[in-house]
Amino acid sequence: MTKLKSMKITVIGLGYLGATHAVAMAELGHQVIGIEPDSKKREALDAGRLPFFEPGLDKALVDVIEKGRIEFKAEHDESSKEAELHFICVGTPQTQGSNAADIIVVEKSINALTHAMDLGADHGVLIDGNELEAVQELTGGTGAEAVIDFVGEHGSTNMGLSMTADAGYYYIVGYGEEIKILAVDMVISEKNIVGNLVGTW
Repeated sequence: MTKLKSMKITVIGLGYLGATHAVAMAELGHQVIGIEPDSKKREALDAGRLPFFEPGLDKALVDVIEKGRIEFKAEHDESSKEAELHFICVGTPQTQGSNAADIIVVEKSINALTHAMDLGADHGVLIDGNELEAVQELTGGTGAEAVIDFVGEHGSTNMGLSMTADAGYYYIVGYGEEIKILAVDMVISEKNIVGNLVGTW
């Protein structure tokens, strides 16, 4: 196996996605600077406490802090500007006339959907055979600009690609099945499939 080159990187924005990504990168051996203006969030992470629950991540956070692979700052400084890579993990404006992202959660569990709505999701779609139609209706018939698939099996890849708008992005995080799509469909739709370090296709 090829050994990864250790890099100095920054992760800007330490919400659920940013904090998780920062800890994961530090676990892989990179030197990570997490940038977060929210002092409460930053101080909690600096003390090894997560402001959310993710199994195993709390122990990983403490581990990378003890190994000196991660540090947290309120803003960029001369040290962070020297990083080789910068990951921006802040909300992406997608709703017209607003800085808020319109988040649609597609799930087969009612309890999970309820929890997602409590956490701030805008729409919850239950997987009942009509989920594609529901997403199309919520997006004005275009599909979602970005789809993140945390399952990656049992037909979720076909479902996720179908829900992705033309020229949109389908992010595959979960993995377990082949992604099957005709090349001509990719050319016509201009959809983008994006992998990740563990499950890159």
